Amino acid sequence: MEPTAAYLHRKRQEIALFIRCLARPWLAAPARSIEDVIEQKFRLSAELKAEALLDRWWLTETNWTGRTGARIGPFEIAYGYQRADLVIRGPLPYRALVCSTDHDVHYASYTSSGMSAMAALLVALERALGAVHLLASPQCYSETLEFIRLYDRNLSLHCGAGEAASSNSVRLIDSARADDPSRLGEPRGNACGLVLVDTSCWGADAAPLGRVLAWCAKAGLPAILVRSHTKLDSLGVEYGRLGSAVFIVPRRNCAASVRAMLEQLAAEMGSAVRLFGVAADPAHLPPFWDSESWPKLSAQRSAFIVRNNLYAAHALQSDLADAAEIGTYHHGAYFTLGATQDWDQSTAWQIAGAVAAQLEQEGLPARHAGSFGFDFVGIEDFPDPTRERRLIRVAMADLPGALTARISERIAAWWRANI
Repeated sequence: MEPTAAYLHRKRQEIALFIRCLARPWLAAPARSIEDVIEQKFRLSAELKAEALLDRWWLTETNWTGRTGARIGPFEIAYGYQRADLVIRGPLPYRALVCSTDHDVHYASYTSSGMSAMAALLVALERALGAVHLLASPQCYSETLEFIRLYDRNLSLHCGAGEAASSNSVRLIDSARADDPSRLGEPRGNACGLVLVDTSCWGADAAPLGRVLAWCAKAGLPAILVRSHTKLDSLGVEYGRLGSAVFIVPRRNCAASVRAMLEQLAAEMGSAVRLFGVAADPAHLPPFWDSESWPKLSAQRSAFIVRNNLYAAHALQSDLADAAEIGTYHHGAYFTLGATQDWDQSTAWQIAGAVAAQLEQEGLPARHAGSFGFDFVGIEDFPDPTRERRLIRVAMADLPGALTARISERIAAWWRANI
């Protein structure tokens, strides 16, 4: 487990990265506590965004100045009226992973959020392929399933069903699912024509994603990687709402017809992003993605987050025994706590708030907050992926080991006293 001194050294490196991205860098006092870390990073993030807005004041929605391009950190952007024709050129979050596999990037689209990328892509699939059979786990991200059921009339959802042998079958692999994505089995002939991967719960270069891409390369299948970048790619500061869809094709065994299908799908994706008005906001493009230190620092954060969640879940399982149901997930970005009785959303929300308030009152870095990937522990209510009820979700941060153990003990104590 990471000691406090090593943790603070790593966090000071993250703070230094933000400072180097400023046009007018300044010397910050060394962070000496976790609260210092949290405050300095969010303040620096805000200063980065404010500085960018001031320096590029002419980047308006309607582009009335007539300027044709701009640079934001490593990103080059160009657009006309209301960003309907927005073009973004810059680094991809999967740089090392894509380069080390047998795939080439075919097309990349940045959007205003991960969910807008997924929604635009699902509509594009229907437009490009007609009737689509989506082969998915019932434990996929709840809003993805909700969108499909409410809005995609020509997309039939097969949760846990047998695979239909059809080129119009799309396999959805969601990093939020509970099982191990390495258990994909041997690629089978014509079981699907395309693999769609929601990578939001994995680090950008995580091993599970590498296994999925290796499987796709072996099967000769193109893949589309959809991601929300707000969680694990912003070093814990929620730099801005940003999503993407990256189309990749295998270098070998990829038929010309498949490439033609991807061309049409990319065009439909572009149209959907334009007509839904979900193009990325240039102010939300992270200026630190081209830093040599960002991939390492981001990967370290993700690894410690996973380690701490697995430790805390195991500790609570031991401490609470039959008093709570502990739900763990292969991605390790968070875990869930449920009681013996079922909760509705209001009850779960109140319990999540009470747990977070107690921890915060004791001086521990916890907040009643949705999402995950923060420098503090995020606690919120959460839908049970297996049945109709609510749980509370605990998203541990990449905190020092001793502090992770302390937080686990205090959650267990609160649970025994109140549930």
